[in-house]
Amino acid sequence: LTNKLEGATAENAQLSENNDKITASNQNLSDEIETSETVNANLTSTNADLSDRIDTLTTTTEDLSNQVDNLTGINTAQTSQIVTLENEKDKLIQIKNNLTATLEEEKAENQYYRDYNSNLTSVVAFLDGNNGDVVTEPTF
Repeated sequence: LTNKLEGATAENAQLSENNDKITASNQNLSDEIETSETVNANLTSTNADLSDRIDTLTTTTEDLSNQVDNLTGINTAQTSQIVTLENEKDKLIQIKNNLTATLEEEKAENQYYRDYNSNLTSVVAFLDGNNGDVVTEPTF
């Protein structure tokens, strides 16, 4: 009986030691689980933040795309206006050229009438007796 008791006591001591190791191991596993849960919670939070940032960037990208579309429309309209203004400029240049030509014609015609008037003045002076009196209107 003593031998059995000593054997049981030794086995009990071994089981107690094993139990202590299992308890320590369980505590380590429990600590690792707690750490993993904390890491998982942090990753979940980070994922949510990244998801929000992706949504913000997607919205920003859409806004920028809309702005590009608007600016493209404005650019197209301005290009059209430039073409219209260039056409109007060409018309105005043509009008200017026409007016310049008309002015030159009128200057030439004006000179013709000045010369004609001068000649008439000479004729009137001659007809007036050639006494040097210049008559602006002939008397009949």
